[in-house]
Amino acid sequence: MKLKLVCLWHLYQPSVGLEMGWAQENAWECYRIIPKIYAAHPRMKAAINIQGVLIEQLLAYDPSVIEPYKALIHNGQFEIVCSAYYHPLLPLLPPEDMAEQIDMDMAAIEDTFGVKPVGFRPPELAWSSILIPILAERGIQWSIIDSSTLKLARKKMPALTDLEESSTELLPYSLEDPSVDLADRDEAFYQTYVSRVAEHRVNLLIRDHQLSRLFEEPSGCLTGVVKPKRLVAALKNLHHRLRGGIVVISADGEYIGGQGDSSRVVHFEEILSEMEDLDFVESVTPAELFDRVPARKEIFVPAGTQMGNFDRWTASAEDKIFIQQLNHLRRELEHVGLYARITGKADESAIRDLMGRVRRLILMLQSNSWLTWHYEPAQLRIRGYEYMLETRSLLNSLKELVYEREATLS
Repeated sequence: MKLKLVCLWHLYQPSVGLEMGWAQENAWECYRIIPKIYAAHPRMKAAINIQGVLIEQLLAYDPSVIEPYKALIHNGQFEIVCSAYYHPLLPLLPPEDMAEQIDMDMAAIEDTFGVKPVGFRPPELAWSSILIPILAERGIQWSIIDSSTLKLARKKMPALTDLEESSTELLPYSLEDPSVDLADRDEAFYQTYVSRVAEHRVNLLIRDHQLSRLFEEPSGCLTGVVKPKRLVAALKNLHHRLRGGIVVISADGEYIGGQGDSSRVVHFEEILSEMEDLDFVESVTPAELFDRVPARKEIFVPAGTQMGNFDRWTASAEDKIFIQQLNHLRRELEHVGLYARITGKADESAIRDLMGRVRRLILMLQSNSWLTWHYEPAQLRIRGYEYMLETRSLLNSLKELVYEREATLS
């Protein structure tokens, strides 16, 4: 039985990517390159997650960037995977916001690529079982999670100290030591699972945290430090141990597109060429995998991210203030909206339009990018506060329309 290899590449730029020039730079240096590489290796398949907000930016910048992806999606070499539109940490949002972010992302994919996605990649692989009903109700059949999260799931009840560990503490690795056996892994990572809440079920694909990091680290395989043959040896070892098995590698697609470094592209092409020639490896999309090998083992997976826990985005004073202020804005919009509906003003065009603009800004500010890049680059955090100020101004205008007119009439 062959080793099934699933690669899932995540493409994303925050909502300010276009205005700051990031989307253009990466469109030329990364996003055009990825489908070209795969077109040259037709036996290698991949799942592609292009975040909805990036689709919006690429269509505004140059729609031709999208066309090669469409071609590979429709010929079956790529599977398009949905997410949450503005890249929020979904488990930290109210359920209705989770649903809206996912609905917006699915709509962007269907409108752009003409297909309905059945797979899901949560931003930062931030998982909670609260997502299962929301995904299942939308026809999502599978989601990817990180192996560090699965490691916690295999304990009957994870201790609080376990839940507070980072992914690198849960799954330590050393890329510098050539004696390290990259395939020395828990065999539970190399199968699929199903997770259930009430009658709702979602299949789970397990990302190999350590092998995936090889595609992101400066001391990894895209910089030539880890040679393709070493990666092949790890896969061969896994195949021998598992007599088959499923290996899932997932990283940011910008890495394999080079990020302006052509040597990374060369190394990635070398890796694909090596993989393509392996007679014990079969490259498949997740949809193909679940069609052939249905997930049968049921498991409960505790909340977690690809970093192990949520602390990277929520622990600092800067994070807490930003999240608190955003929650204030959201609650105020809820109160104004409720009052507008009760008084029959919600259908007035000026009020409806303002409510829509404020709502959209709040959804955009839910992106975890405002929390990740605190000071580097600093202008991103400043831009986040500027958007928050704009949201506050629009919300005050909305209040005047909804409340002041009532005061005048009384």
